[in-house]
Amino acid sequence: MVVYGYNSSLIGHHKDPNLKCPTCNSQNTVAMHAIGKYATLFWIPMFPIGKKIVGTCENCNTEIPKKQFPSSYSLALQTLKDTSKRPIWHYSGIGLLLVIVLFFYINDLQHKKDVVEYISSPLKGDIYDIKLEDGDYTLYSVQAVTEDSVFVYMNDYKTNYKTGLDEIDQIENYSTDVFGFSKLDIKTLYDTKHIIDVTRD
Repeated sequence: MVVYGYNSSLIGHHKDPNLKCPTCNSQNTVAMHAIGKYATLFWIPMFPIGKKIVGTCENCNTEIPKKQFPSSYSLALQTLKDTSKRPIWHYSGIGLLLVIVLFFYINDLQHKKDVVEYISSPLKGDIYDIKLEDGDYTLYSVQAVTEDSVFVYMNDYKTNYKTGLDEIDQIENYSTDVFGFSKLDIKTLYDTKHIIDVTRD
């Protein structure tokens, strides 16, 4: 279940001794507050979604909405706006997502480099993800490697989607008939995108 919503925190405060409360007319009792709203996902702050400015009178406890500020509040309001800054943690969810995306990006680049190495130096136990001519997918399991050849067991099953390959990767699903390829054939299958991935334990 995805839990999302919003929360808020105080991001700025300013008290000007020249301000008068429009309700009780007392002076030097009005403070302005800037309240920053932010969206949350699983209670983690994700990104800012707005800001609210209100005034409060310490004498009569009246809350003064920004739209009711007298013109005499203009300078104090501008000061509050200039000094109110979003805390970095209001963006922590975006930062976390960027870190996750960067991690998977770097991991994917490293895996692609590893696959190139696996193709050039195959080992027994390697699993090749194969895209067939009809667009379906299957698996080859490397059983032996010689100086110039690679011998595999072919999986008896195929799937319409690459994501289904994990389901057919069972020992009992591989044929016991051995099929041989030259190492050059293996590289060609990779270069022509018939071998689309290699898994090595």
